Amino acid sequence: MPLFVHAQFTDNFSDGNFTANPAWLGDGSQFTVNGALQLQLNNVGAGQSYLSAGNNLSSLDTTEWRFWIHLNFSPSGQNYGRVYLVSDQSNLENSLNGYYLQFGENLANDAIELFRQTGTTSTSVCRGTNAQIAAPFTVGVKVTRNTSGLWSLYVDASGSTNYIFENSGTDLTYTSSSFFGIVCTYTTTNATNFFFDDFFVGPIVADITPPMIVSSIPTGSTQLDVKFSEAVDLATSQTISNYSVNNGIGNPVSAARDVSDISLVHLTFATSFPGSVTDTIRINNVSDLAGNSIIANSNATFIYVQPSTPSPFDVVINEFMADPSPPVALPDAEFVELFNRSSNTFNLTGWVFSDASTTVSFGNQTLLPGSYLILCSSSFQSAFSVYGSTAGFSSFPSLNNTGGETLTLKDNSGAIIDQVFYDETFYHNLQKANGGWTIERIDPDFTCSNSSNWKASEDASGGTPGSINSVHAAFADNTPPEVTHVCVLDSNHVKIYLSELISDTALSNTLNYVFNTDPPNQYTPLSAVPAPDQLSVVLGTPYNIALVNLSQVHVNSSMTDCAGNAFQNNSTPFQFPQHVDSGNIIINEVLFHYGTGGKEFVELYNRSEKAFDLKDVQITRRDLTSRLLDPSVVLTSDCFLMLPGDYVVLSDDPEIVKSNYYTPNPKAFLKMNLPSLTDAEDDIVLLDNAGNILDELHYYESWQLPLLNNLAGVSLERLNPGRQTQDQTNWHSAAETVGFATPGYKNSEYNDSQGNGSEVSVDPEIFSPDNDGHNDVVNVHYHFDHPGNVANVTVYDAKGRLIRTLINNELIGNDGSFVWDGITNQNDKARIGMYIFYIEVFDIQGDTKNYKKTCVLASKL
Repeated sequence: MPLFVHAQFTDNFSDGNFTANPAWLGDGSQFTVNGALQLQLNNVGAGQSYLSAGNNLSSLDTTEWRFWIHLNFSPSGQNYGRVYLVSDQSNLENSLNGYYLQFGENLANDAIELFRQTGTTSTSVCRGTNAQIAAPFTVGVKVTRNTSGLWSLYVDASGSTNYIFENSGTDLTYTSSSFFGIVCTYTTTNATNFFFDDFFVGPIVADITPPMIVSSIPTGSTQLDVKFSEAVDLATSQTISNYSVNNGIGNPVSAARDVSDISLVHLTFATSFPGSVTDTIRINNVSDLAGNSIIANSNATFIYVQPSTPSPFDVVINEFMADPSPPVALPDAEFVELFNRSSNTFNLTGWVFSDASTTVSFGNQTLLPGSYLILCSSSFQSAFSVYGSTAGFSSFPSLNNTGGETLTLKDNSGAIIDQVFYDETFYHNLQKANGGWTIERIDPDFTCSNSSNWKASEDASGGTPGSINSVHAAFADNTPPEVTHVCVLDSNHVKIYLSELISDTALSNTLNYVFNTDPPNQYTPLSAVPAPDQLSVVLGTPYNIALVNLSQVHVNSSMTDCAGNAFQNNSTPFQFPQHVDSGNIIINEVLFHYGTGGKEFVELYNRSEKAFDLKDVQITRRDLTSRLLDPSVVLTSDCFLMLPGDYVVLSDDPEIVKSNYYTPNPKAFLKMNLPSLTDAEDDIVLLDNAGNILDELHYYESWQLPLLNNLAGVSLERLNPGRQTQDQTNWHSAAETVGFATPGYKNSEYNDSQGNGSEVSVDPEIFSPDNDGHNDVVNVHYHFDHPGNVANVTVYDAKGRLIRTLINNELIGNDGSFVWDGITNQNDKARIGMYIFYIEVFDIQGDTKNYKKTCVLASKL
C-alpha cells in the first residue's frame, strides 16, 4: 500500500511575526501580529488582502485543518473572510483550484460554508448553521477529510476547541495541495477588524473523545430526535436496543440516522409519552465514526406537551427592546420576551410572531407555566441564552424605535393570543426612549391594551429578559376612553380616532353611535368599519355632511374599553372642510427658545368661520440670508380637522411640551416634523399644498419683554388675531402666571379691544406691565375715514420728558392699534405714574391732526 506523508503546518504567531517559520507571502504590509499575538488585518481604506504559505500535501486523505477566527463586525457581501484550506496557487485573489471556508454573505443567514473553487467558479460542498455568524463572532473551526472524500465541518461557537459537528459533504475533485492561506474582503470601517490564530494542518488527530448527547426533543407523542456532539456510526446509531426511555416507554420500534445531518437520530416508540411529565432517555453503545462509544448509561431528559388550545392572553408579550443602541448592559440587539401566565404547558410549534412587515414561525419549543421565552435574531441567540430560554429566528422582525408598531402573537390555528400596539410614549421616560432600555409590562395579568401598563425598565442593565420585570406591580385601568378627534373623509363618511383600543365587535356596532346635526336632527350611522389597529373607525352618514352647518358624533356609554370603562362626554363636533385661504389659519404663538428639557412649538389658530383639514397645510421657514423658502413639511399625512376658533399646537414631541406647561386642551396637539427654529431670529411660513402663503411670521428675540432675565421657555404670543401678523406691537411674551406659554388655548396676553368709536382712544386707561396676564399692555386704537395717513406716536411722563418713541413716520391703515408695554427707550421699566401719548397724524395733502391721550402705569402694592 502506498504511504502518504503529511506536511504538517502550524502557526500560532507566538514568535511575533508572520514572515518566518512559516513564511507568509502576499499583501504583507496590510497585516500585523498584534499584542495578543494574533494575525490581524491592519490596512487603511476598502479593499481585499491576502496571505498564503506553502503547504505541500501530496494527498488530502485523513487530513485535518484547525484554526481560530474572529471578525469584529456583522459579515455581509462586502465584508467577509475566507480561509483557503487547499490551493494550487499562492495568489489567492486570482484563478485557482482548491477548497476554502467562507465567513460572511449577503442578508442575515450568514453561515460557515465550505466551497470547492475551480478557476473562478465556486461550488458549495457543505454548509453550517444559518445565522451562526450573522453578528460579530469568535469561533474555533475544524475540518476533516477522509479517504472517501468526505469533508466534515466542526465548530466551537465559543472560540475554543470543543468542536461540535455541523455538516458534511463529499467531494473528490482535488486530491493534493500546495498552499494554505487567508483572504479578507472589506470596506473602510472594517480594515482592521479581521483576526486569525492557531492554524494547524496535518493528519487527523486520533479521535479518542466519545460522542455526547446534545439534545433530546420530542417531535410528536411517539417521536424523539436525539442530537449527538459529532457524527455517529450508522449501525450502532440505528440499533434500537441502544436506546431506552423510562416511565414504561422502553425501547423504540425504529431508529433512523438523519440523511443529511449524521449527528442526528430519529426515534419512534410504540407507546406514547405521558403529557407534561419529565422523561429520561438512556443511551448505550452508540459510537462515533472513529469507533468511540458513548459513556455507558448516558442520559438526557425531555418533556412531551400534549397539544392543547390556548386561550387569548394565556401567553403575553411581557417585555421588548425596540431601540438597543446605545446599549446599557444588555446585548446590542432587539428582543421580545413572552411570559406564560397560565397554568398550562404549551408546545409552540406552528405559533407565529409578527410585526407589520415580518412574520416568524416557532419550531419545537416548550413553554412551561410561569416561564419566560426570549425571542431574538439567531445571530444573538447565544448572547441572550445566558438570561434564560431563547428562541432565535433568522429573520427576526425589526421593531420600530419611534412611531406606531403592532406586535402580534398567534397560535398554530391563527388565533391571536396577544397583541400590543406601542409607540415611544410607552417608555414614560424621555431619556430612556433614546435607546438601551426595554419597555416592560407592569402587570402581566392586566391584559387590556393600555400604555399606562407599560414603562421603561428600571433595572440597572437596561432590561430583565428571562426574569420578572423590574416594574412589576398590580395595575388597574380606571380611565374612560374618549374620542381624540374626528375628520371628514368625504360628504358621507367620517373617521373618529380613539384614545385606546376598543374591540372590533363594539366598534362595528352602528347602534353605539349617534349623529346630531344643525338644523337639529339625529341619525344612526349606516355603517361602522373599524381600522385593523382598533384605534379608529369609519362611520357612514345617512346625510350629506356638506349641506349642514355643524354635526356632532356621539359615542354611547354602552361601548366600553377592555377594562369596562364607558365612554363619557364624547359628543365631538365636526364640519365639512373648505379650501384653505390666506389669513384663515394664522400663527398665534411660538416657542423658539425652549431651553434644557424643553421643546419648541408653533400654535395655529383658525380665526375664520370655516373648517379646514390640516393635511392641506404645510409649514417651512424662509432662509434669513437668501430669503428663499426651505423645503416644506406637511402637517399631517392623515386627516386632522380644524374647526372655527380651534387651536392646534405643532411639535415634534408634544409630550415634552405637555410636561412643561399647563395644557387644558391635550387634543389640540399634532405631532409632526417641525422645522428647527433659531432663538435670535427666524421666519416661519404656512403654505397650502399648492405653495400659496397662508401666513408668515418673521420674529425677533427682541420682541420679548426686555425685563425678563431668562427667555428660555418663554413663548411669544399674538395679542389680537385680527391684527397683522408682522406687526411687532401685536406680539408679547406670555405671562408668568400661566407658566410663560399657553399651548392649545387662549393666549394670556390676548386683547381684542377695538376702541370706543372715536378717531383715537386708549384701552385700558390703567395698566400694570408685570407680565401677570392682566392688563400688561396699553393699546392706542385709531380709526380714520380715509387712507394714506402717516403717524408719529410718542410717550411722555407727567413732567413732559420723552419716555418712548412707539411710531416714527410710519404709514398706517384706516384702522389699527399701537401697543406700549411700559418699557422706555432705554429698555427699562417706566416708573409708576401718569403718561401722555402724543399722536401726530398727517396725510398726503398735508393735513395734520394731533391727539393727546393719557394712561396710568400702576403696580401691585
